[in-house]
Amino acid sequence: MARIFRFWPACFARSCNFFRKKGREPSQSRLAQRRAFAESGAANAAAAAMRELKSEYPDLKFAAIDTFAASLGEGLMVLRAAELIESGQTFEEIERFILTGRRHMCQFFTVDDLVYLKRGGRISGTAALIGSMLNIKPILKGDDTGHIVMCDKVRGNKRAILNLAEKYGRLVFDRDVRIGI
Repeated sequence: MARIFRFWPACFARSCNFFRKKGREPSQSRLAQRRAFAESGAANAAAAAMRELKSEYPDLKFAAIDTFAASLGEGLMVLRAAELIESGQTFEEIERFILTGRRHMCQFFTVDDLVYLKRGGRISGTAALIGSMLNIKPILKGDDTGHIVMCDKVRGNKRAILNLAEKYGRLVFDRDVRIGI
């Protein structure tokens, strides 16, 4: 039975020891999904730990996958992977699904407070101060390589939500797929 373990997004990279410890917990195989958004060292640490665990436990299957997603986007992939496990899909099929699906994940979002963009070095202190005073809401997206990029900016929460709804209406063709808002 495959077991998925995931790690909540954080502003710091998990160490190799963290992934080694998780990898040694009893199970038949491991599929680690990690949000890395290309700037995080966590995906590299997970990959290094998985290589070490593969040599330590050659009979088990391990995969460390950078989902190129964050938060809800990653959660949707984890839910789908869990459904695939329950339906009897093989480890390789699930891994292939995630590797293929990560390029098709479309994540647009906004932030309530510009302070986190400032802390992460995405905007300057001056931009955060002026943007907050003017109630600027950046519309951000995770690109297909895991980088967070700004694609639009509006004034106010209402316009930000309308902008996101417009993007959904324009970009989503299959209304039966699971989405997160």
